Amino acid sequence: MRSFSMPAILLAQGRSELTFGKVGLCRRALVHRRASSQANMVGKDEGASVARSNTTESAGTNRTPIVAESVLVEAAQRFLENGYHRTRMQDIAETFGVTHAALYYHFQNKQDILAQINIRAIEGLLEGVEEVPSEGHSPADRFLALIRRHMQYVAQNPALVATFLEHDLEIPEAEYREITKLRKQYTDILANLYDEAARDGDVPAINPTVAVSLLLGACNWIYRWYTPGGEITVDELVDQGMALLGRIQE
Repeated sequence: MRSFSMPAILLAQGRSELTFGKVGLCRRALVHRRASSQANMVGKDEGASVARSNTTESAGTNRTPIVAESVLVEAAQRFLENGYHRTRMQDIAETFGVTHAALYYHFQNKQDILAQINIRAIEGLLEGVEEVPSEGHSPADRFLALIRRHMQYVAQNPALVATFLEHDLEIPEAEYREITKLRKQYTDILANLYDEAARDGDVPAINPTVAVSLLLGACNWIYRWYTPGGEITVDELVDQGMALLGRIQE
């Protein structure tokens, strides 16, 4: 039986040996594993692939073509609105005007959809790590850039993040272990950057685990109260959040 763990706060004591490059390798390994799983699910021969293609195309001209990424987005929204356990495969399929059987060309079951949503969420966060340049920037600058990017990601992808944070324990064991490792690697990078910034005197000299856990806890809660497209834009939200963080640093 798995024990409950707070998402994105799995931090080890001491300094991690993980580098930004290694994060990329770990993420690509998980992506490769996902692609292999999906390939096996489609079929073991070309005949299965042809059957899959023909069935999808013959679904009807009035039906929306099924794209795996679109299914993940819609499923995450349904999970957010109705709850994971109350959402049926048929509910997701109806959005695309197809029967629930059509979804099985892309996913094994609802649990597989949940796992792929979790994978997509951690991919999105790790992409942010790879986007932040290290050359010519202080640890404090890189740390704040990652916090800004984390806030943006949560605000722009509330359903994806909600599923990632609230339903991780329902995903298959193998994917759960891999995603948990990547979560820890992500937060370790933030903790290490904070530690370096504290040594430079640029941020308060407190326990990096505490600092990162508090900040990510605040950032992750955005999806509970912020509505994209409302009175405050995502950029305004992030700017105000970073301004508040800057005042706290003073």
